[in-house]
Order: sequence, then structure tokens, then C-alpha cells
Amino acid sequence: MGAGTPATAELLLRCADPELASRVRARLGVAGPGADPVPELGRGTPNKPIDRSSWRYVADAREKRLLSAATPDWDEVIEAHRREPIREFARTILLADRGCPPRVALELVVAPPEPFRSQWATGPLEAALVSGVLTPRRIVLSATPGWWAIRTLEFFVRPRHYRRLAAIDRVLDEAAELLPGDDLAAWGWLIAHAPDHRGTFPQLCADAARLSGSAGSGVRTGSGSGAAVMGREFDAVVPGPAVGEWKRWGAFSPAGMLGRVDPTIAARVVAALPVEVVRGFARAGTALAGRVVLPALKRVPEHTWDLVHEVVPTASTVERLLALHDPNVNAALLSAHPGPDAAYAIHRATRRDARPRVRLPLERRAWLSSRLSNDCAEAVHGHHPYLIRAAFEHYGARGLGRPATLRALLGLWETRGRVALFDRRVRLRLGGEYETARTFLDTTRAFDGLRRLRRAVVDSGRPAALLAAMRRNPEIATRHVPDTFWPEAIAAHRRGELPRAVLANLAAQPRCPDELALAACHSDPEAAARVGQRSPAHARAALGHPLREPLRERPSEWIDEADNWYVDAVADGTLTMREFVETAQPPLRMLGALDAFAALLPEELDEARRLIAAHVANTLGDSVDAWVIAGRIAPDFPGALPELLTTATAAAT
Repeated sequence: MGAGTPATAELLLRCADPELASRVRARLGVAGPGADPVPELGRGTPNKPIDRSSWRYVADAREKRLLSAATPDWDEVIEAHRREPIREFARTILLADRGCPPRVALELVVAPPEPFRSQWATGPLEAALVSGVLTPRRIVLSATPGWWAIRTLEFFVRPRHYRRLAAIDRVLDEAAELLPGDDLAAWGWLIAHAPDHRGTFPQLCADAARLSGSAGSGVRTGSGSGAAVMGREFDAVVPGPAVGEWKRWGAFSPAGMLGRVDPTIAARVVAALPVEVVRGFARAGTALAGRVVLPALKRVPEHTWDLVHEVVPTASTVERLLALHDPNVNAALLSAHPGPDAAYAIHRATRRDARPRVRLPLERRAWLSSRLSNDCAEAVHGHHPYLIRAAFEHYGARGLGRPATLRALLGLWETRGRVALFDRRVRLRLGGEYETARTFLDTTRAFDGLRRLRRAVVDSGRPAALLAAMRRNPEIATRHVPDTFWPEAIAAHRRGELPRAVLANLAAQPRCPDELALAACHSDPEAAARVGQRSPAHARAALGHPLREPLRERPSEWIDEADNWYVDAVADGTLTMREFVETAQPPLRMLGALDAFAALLPEELDEARRLIAAHVANTLGDSVDAWVIAGRIAPDFPGALPELLTTATAAAT
């Protein structure tokens, strides 16, 4: 529904009594919904006809019979699924029907991975969330088999460049509270039996505590070694070579849920698990927490690259990984795009004067120079010529800026000598930067050129020089800056000398001071959407901008989109639903944005409906005139919902 069309009033009329809404539609000249019931707020458009024809060429006879019925026989559907699991595309179509009973949806929403794959299908889960037949919390608590449901939810939030989908993350954190505590026997029973357990996830956790070897026998974590305790549980279920079956410990890996328990418990469980299970972490297909990766590296060092490549690069995790001073860890972490500060630390450790020096493995340097060509600006701080030249080839002197270009030239000279600066891949990329090119000529021709170049690098790295480079190229503000830079940036902002684009890029850095980040939230809608969920103050500042058109179709797209930042903010508690309802603008876009809450935060959506109903009852009430005026001015009204309602009421009286 685009703003400015008569249909936009329909969003507002969903808040009215049906009889009153009909009278208002007649006054506005807007067609009613006809025979279809008016959907609730947050449920988008009325039920659409389900397109079951697009798969007619791939569906078998059974699937065609189930999908061709105008009204599916849900008992027949569930019986057919129990006899033989229905394929993903057919389950997705069935779960998109809002008439699907929850008892049926709970069995259709999960199914084991297809043969020879450890990837879980998330299409049916997404369809069930969008249609509203299930909620994330109900799937965790009631779907069967429970461990399959957990793994499906984990795959639903498995972006390659990890960004939390806070609503699902919150539900999985709540589920982790049901897991065993420090009882290794219970953990062993749970992990060994989880792939074949047919009950719900709460039942699985309860059975682990009740049926494990420690229950009723006085055997606790301290009885024997952890590996022996775990081994007894695994030997009872999957004796011998079956423990190492690749699909079982890839598809059904416990790595995701272990990342949500206490770090001490996670470390003890990983240390005691059979090594075949730990190897499965590398094939889990989901983002891994540092508390799982760090102990797993000790058990299966041959899988360092796979484990670190999937790690969630939080500041604490990156710090602990870098403290290992392991070349393979650093290379894998660099491939995971950990951010400018971590990339700087990795490249800085490759310098010859670093203590200790951690060089990247030779076999990985060529791979990194080609695969990280779009994200290699920090390589100029290191001593690997391959990566420095890759930065030159991609950015050039203009893209790198004077400070980084001079540092890159110095790195090449220190590692390959003066002659390395005359490489065509370097020399021909100096165009467009007169001062840098002049420094290049002066230093390469001088007898003490290396000393001069080092002095030029020091001068160009001062905060004032960095700010000058950022004004010429705001992209430089997305890269690592020293701690001494931030006071100078704050002073420049207070003097009004910090361009808006530079401020927005600085705000995206995790170490950016709140003064600059909040200023960016107030002045730049793009920056506000990127950092609005950091704190309540950031969220309130971000709500000062008009909301973008919300994404209504695919919740999985919201993982990589900043348009729906407010969903993450509400899930994390940095923004309340009252603040969103009463502050977000314009009002029709706020009402449409409630669709984003329906699939992921249904309880918060109910709260929003109650708040809106109270505002409507206290202002418009039963006044048809007030409703008509509200419907006429709503498409172009720039304020928030309470202001719209108050304005319409005042105009009607």
C-alpha cells in the first residue's frame, strides 16, 4: 500500500469497530474488503489465494493431491507426512495457508535434512511465521522432534556475515535455560540421543536429566574423567564407528546451543565430547560462539580454518583468538571479516618488529589477496607484500587516502626494498593524489629516502591529517583509527567541521563515542538505521526520522537489512513498544511496520494493538467526522500517531 492512495486509510480503519469502519469508508469513498474478513493490524493483506500451480511439474502424485485441494484435508496431510516426510516446497505451500491448524503446523515445520546434506530447510519455518500459524516460542516448546526444531531455527539465523536476528536469538537463549547444568552425564545423554529423540525440546532436556547414567546412581560430573562419563552415554547409543557418522554430527550438531550456556560449562562439555562430535562443529553450518570455538581448537586443531571462519567475531572473542598468536587462526579470522579493528591487529602482528610476530600462512596469502580484495585496506599496516599490493590494485592512492598510501609504500620498502615501489601495480595507482605522488618521487630519489618516508608516515597519521583525508574521501572513516583520533573528531564535530558522510561512517564503528554516534543518529537516517539498536538513547534519536517502507514478505531478508532495526531494538529491550507506537512516524508507515513484528514478536504486536486501541478510543472514539478527517489527512501527515489522532479530533470539533 503506497502512501497517498485511498487504500492507505484502510490501515487506520483496522483500528475501528467494523460498523463504524463501514460508515467511514462510505464517507471516504473507499471500497470495503468485500466478503474477506478485515485482517488485524500487523497481518498485512487479507488471505491471498495460495499459488499451488508453480510446482506442478516437480510434485509427485501424492503432493499434487494434497496441494490441489481448495481446502486441504489437514488430517490427511498429517497422516501422509507421518508415513513419509513431505518435501520442503510442498510443506512451504501448506504452511503459507493461514487456515493450517497449529497441531499440523508443528509437525510440518521441521523435517530432517535431505540425503547427503547437513543443511536444514527453513522455507516451511518462514512460511509458518509469516502466515501466523506458529510463533518462534511455540516452535521451540511444542514442535516435534524438538532437536530438529532447534536446528531449523539456528539455520534460519545463519547469515554468512553474522548479524543477529534478535527476536529468534532471544527465544533460543530462553531454550538454552532448559539444558543441563554442570552434569556431564546428562549432557552426554542429550547430545547422543538428540538426533533420534521424537519428543519436544523440553521433553528432551527433561529426559536427559532423568535417564542419564548419573540419575539415581550418584554419578555426577566428578565421578571419573569427563571423557569417560560422556563415553558411557555415547557407547549406549552409537557404539563404535557410528559416532563419527558425518551427517549425524554435522546436521545435528550441538555447537549452536553450547554457545548459549555458561562459558565454563561449554568448555567442559567440549573437552569431554568424543572427538568425532567436535569435528562435526566444523560442519554445523551455523555461526559459532567463541566459547565453543576456543575449546574446540584444542581438540581438533586440524579444523582451525573451518571453526574460526564461522565464529561470531565479537570484541571479546576476537581478543582471545588473537591472544593465541596462531597464524592459521589469524588467517581464518581475517576471512570472517571481523571488522577494521581486528583486521588492523591481525595485519599489525605480521610486521617484522611485532613481538611476537605472527605471519599469515604462505598457502593462505594468495587466497586472501584475491578473496578479500574488497576488504583489504588494513593490509597496509602489515608486512605481507601480496596483501599490500592487493590493496593498491583495488583502491589506488585516491581510495586509500594519503595516510594509508604512505604506510603501504613504507611496508613494501621495508619488506622488498626500494625497488618494490617501482612495481607497475603500485606506481601506476598513485594517480590523482598530487601530494602523495610528490612524496613518492622525493623519497625514492633521495639517499635517505627510507628515513624521509617514515617521517612522512608519522606526520600523515596524526589525527588532524586523518580528518583531512576523511574530508576528501569519507570511506576512509570506515577503517581503523587510533584511540588518539576520537578526541580530535569530537572537537571537530563541536566546531561544525565534520562532514555528514564522515560522521555517519564513524558512527558505524564499534568504538565510536556516544556523542558522535548520537549526532549521526539525529542527522542521518542511514546511520540511524545502522546503530539505532545500540542503546535507548540511540533508538529514540533514530525514531526522529521517518520510517522506511517496511519489508513484509520474507523475515529472512530482515537479517541483512537495516530497514527493520526497530524489531531488533524491541527484542533487545532498547526500545519499548510504547515508544515505537507513540513516536514512530509517519503514522501509516508505523502501522504498516507492525507486519515486521507479527512473525517474530507476536506478544509485542499484541501490546502495540492494545496501545493503539487505547489512543483511538481516547481521541477519535465513535465520531465519524473525526475518523473521516483522520483518514483524509493520514497519507500525508508527517507526525506520529497520537498527533494525527489529536489533530483529527480537534478539526472535527
